[in-house]
Amino acid sequence: MVVDLMGTCDETSPALQKQLFARLPFWAKHMKHWSPEAFAMRSRLHWQCIDCSGACSLDEALAKHVESLVKDKKEQDQKDRELRQVLSPKLEINAEFGFDELLLSNKLLQALQARGHSRHQVEQVESRIDNFHVLQQKLARRVELQLQHLEGSGSAATQVKKLLQQNADPNAPNRLGRTALIYAAGEGHLELVEVLLEAGAQLEARDEGGSTALIWAASNGRLKVVNALTKAGAQLDARDVPGNTALMSAADNGQLKVVETLVKAGAQLEPHDEQGITALMSASEKGHHKVVEVLAQAGAQLEAHDVQGNTALMWAAEKGHVNVVEVLVKAGAQLEPCDESGITALMSAADNGRHDVVEVLVNAGAHLEARNENGERALMYAAANGHYDVVKALIKAGAQLEARNENGERALMYAAANGHLKVVEVLVNAGAQLQARNADGETALSFAADSGHHDVVEILKRGQSTH
Repeated sequence: MVVDLMGTCDETSPALQKQLFARLPFWAKHMKHWSPEAFAMRSRLHWQCIDCSGACSLDEALAKHVESLVKDKKEQDQKDRELRQVLSPKLEINAEFGFDELLLSNKLLQALQARGHSRHQVEQVESRIDNFHVLQQKLARRVELQLQHLEGSGSAATQVKKLLQQNADPNAPNRLGRTALIYAAGEGHLELVEVLLEAGAQLEARDEGGSTALIWAASNGRLKVVNALTKAGAQLDARDVPGNTALMSAADNGQLKVVETLVKAGAQLEPHDEQGITALMSASEKGHHKVVEVLAQAGAQLEAHDVQGNTALMWAAEKGHVNVVEVLVKAGAQLEPCDESGITALMSAADNGRHDVVEVLVNAGAHLEARNENGERALMYAAANGHYDVVKALIKAGAQLEARNENGERALMYAAANGHLKVVEVLVNAGAQLQARNADGETALSFAADSGHHDVVEILKRGQSTH
């Protein structure tokens, strides 16, 4: 016989009915998208089992039983919601209203506008966003009222204990998968974390992004909570959906004390996210030099690279974090690794105008004439982007003025083509060859003329007349 989980035909044996009754409370409690309306609709339908003839209806006793479960679940949901609201009113009400969808709608609107989609599609998304803004105003008022209610209801610990005594479930998640423990950990409520753990809160419960209470606490710098969760046996290297661990989240946010605590507790240093980013790379990119120092001293691999070939030093150089670069160089980071396009830390720093970083790398012995896959060097990057101070520093360090890329272009041609007058002047004064030609016979002067940079043209003409 085929039996629907929410009902059984009139011919079902008493034994099977009893078995279904026993399982229904568990089933109803764990339904993610429970809807009393959906059940009411189904209970009005007629079913025909494979080995029965004619129509039959759902068992009335079973329907009444489930109706009772629906009522109980509503009451339970309310208690669970109140528990989460005590711990983080704004985030819980935010989750209830679904404001993560507002962020997605804004991104969708930007994408539609960028790609030139129809006005009707754009207007639909705009209308949706307007509706969310109305809800946002209601949310602000609701949060205010909720905070006033909580303030008048005694301490948070008292409220949490009272709700737990009323059988509020510390492991019940909201629509975003966040439990009371996750909220308490993220907000740094140590006393409430301890109360929830004693009540049976699951350490490894995850929200829809895969984050555990430990990851939330670490990311927000909740040191005391991190210590409590670690002591309680939380998995140090649990990962969220993108692959971040608690240590990676703490490093990314510059939570130095948390990083030190997790390292001491034995957290692994080398896990990486889906892009290959490790804790050391993340801290380097964000400029958290103290965190970088701790991780380097703990033995983090300095030459680990992400999926595009970038190392921690390359990230720091690109972003211009000179303190991080100094820490990594002192720790022994190699200067010449390159990404998948052949770009080194020095090239990246030159490309982005990171003068201080260029100075550190040059003094550390970085190879001035390293080339990317197109034969471009650090001086060319700096010249192309008009980074005057970087160009001067590289020339002073001995960078070759006449080095060429695969098509024969020199640094002077890059500067001239992009109209960087001051860079052109410093290169000319340093002795760059004005008559040099690329593989197509073009000179710096022709590049400047073709691009309409008349001031550069004048400088180059005067240079030719004096050379």
